[in-house]
Amino acid sequence: MSDLIGNRPTIYTKKWELWNSTDQTTQQERSAEISRLPSGLKIQAEIIEALWYYCSYADLDQLSNILAPNPLEEFSTELDNYEILAHPIVRNSKKLVIWRGRENFEPQRIDHRNIHLKNYDRRTLIRYMNAWIANGPEVGMEFFGDIKVIGKNLGKLLNSDIDEEEESMKEIMDLKKSESGGRRVKPDEGFPNTLYSISMPQTNNPNTEIQMSLIKIDSIYSPFLIHLKVQPSGTAIPEQPDSVYWKWKTWIIQKIFETGESRSLPGQLFVCFMYLLCGLLFSLIFLRLPSEKSDL
Repeated sequence: MSDLIGNRPTIYTKKWELWNSTDQTTQQERSAEISRLPSGLKIQAEIIEALWYYCSYADLDQLSNILAPNPLEEFSTELDNYEILAHPIVRNSKKLVIWRGRENFEPQRIDHRNIHLKNYDRRTLIRYMNAWIANGPEVGMEFFGDIKVIGKNLGKLLNSDIDEEEESMKEIMDLKKSESGGRRVKPDEGFPNTLYSISMPQTNNPNTEIQMSLIKIDSIYSPFLIHLKVQPSGTAIPEQPDSVYWKWKTWIIQKIFETGESRSLPGQLFVCFMYLLCGLLFSLIFLRLPSEKSDL
């Protein structure tokens, strides 16, 4: 080991992956793996990924002895226990990435300002997102979630599956916007691939808002990212006013969620009729504007 490292006091690495351990590996065995490193050596890492490593609070204490004092850019782990999430290595990291594990996500048990959930389907992710909002996040706190899409054709993901998922997420966001008295806003400049973005006032703090964005990402099975950020009210830039068409569509979506009318034949006919009516109103109101201006 010393021949490979030489006399360097610090090793720099982008990502430090902890793996090749199992639940059956004892604490003494894991500590022995770390103790084989040269005495006094420090490792400065930007990311620690402990996806295939059964990690305990004591393990992180051992890592603290060889980690450089700089805060991590990211700590990534499966949600198998909450104990390690209270460790200073994790709490001081700039981002906490949590992969689906044996535990359910409970935001009140996690003291971190930037949480990113991965490998969760839309329904589970939305439920956890709502719990995060209800927990009263403060200004500057962020929530990320990769939306896992499951194909209907024996697991094979088709373009139609992706399009349907995008439309479903936009409808959910429209409903949230309507229920909260929010508005559609321009995308966050930090996320150029944003497909749709809204701003919602926080009920527990009227001086803040939550900007919620749907973002396209380059991933095979999780093609969308949901992002929430708490910021002072008025930070988000309003998009063009919602048209009559979108307001009617939001009302229809809300009726579907409340009564489940779309499951019956009369409900389906009702939805089709309302969509046609919305389209007709949209055409009459907005397509006539240029001709009216020309008459002036």
